[in-house]
Amino acid sequence: MNTNLPSLEGYLFSDQNENDEMWSLRLETNENCNILCKYCYASATSRNKDKFIDLNTVKKRVEQAIPLGLRSVIFIGPGEPLLYPKLFEALEYLKTVQIIPVIITNGTLITEEIGKKLLALNVSILMKYDGMNPDTQDYLAGKKGTGKKIHHALSILQKIGYENEQKLGLSFVTTNKNISEASDFWLFCRKNNIFPNMEQIGDEGRAKEYEDLLLDSGSFFQLKQKLSEMDKELGYSWDPSMPLPGIGCNQFLYSCYVSMKNKMGAVTLLRQRS
Repeated sequence: MNTNLPSLEGYLFSDQNENDEMWSLRLETNENCNILCKYCYASATSRNKDKFIDLNTVKKRVEQAIPLGLRSVIFIGPGEPLLYPKLFEALEYLKTVQIIPVIITNGTLITEEIGKKLLALNVSILMKYDGMNPDTQDYLAGKKGTGKKIHHALSILQKIGYENEQKLGLSFVTTNKNISEASDFWLFCRKNNIFPNMEQIGDEGRAKEYEDLLLDSGSFFQLKQKLSEMDKELGYSWDPSMPLPGIGCNQFLYSCYVSMKNKMGAVTLLRQRS
């Protein structure tokens, strides 16, 4: 049985952090988003297009983190990172200093041209995928047509060379609306060499307006037990008591989260951020 589970490059690290280094920097870059996810912790909207951090701030934060052992920078929103005006300049800079970029995106803005640029800049992608049924995604995203756009984005990424779980992941925020699709999502990722990132909806942000989406205390654990049994048949072994299915949650051992307001903190149990 294999306990070395698939891992998205730059998003997770499996080796031991014996020197207490800061391997990962999670950066908020912009507030605006083009969809209205019902579980968004930041209640992001299309407003505040002019609120984003400048490129020099990104560079400064990276330069400060490199001596601490920095390996990756994760662009996490709280809006949609592909709407960040300085994104590609920041990615070019990270390439020059040999830091792995990771983008957590809703995927709706991905075109073949953008995908090829991201691939050339060694970007790892974690893309929203909250439903095997596009209609489920439309409901959770608060915008009709989102599901089809995300499914199309996945086909583009696979076509241009995002072909393994080390560079491409899909993120599934589990709610009462989509929990019935969770097992199919997990198996889909495993069969297509895609890194699965599955989390539980949090009672925060816009989710407070949709209490019917919240899971009861035992539902997510029962789901993890089911996924663990499914993985055993595929040759993977992991403990369903870990916070996030199949990957645990050891980010707090090596990550730092920096908000747009320059507030810094350790990473604890993460929610979906885009």
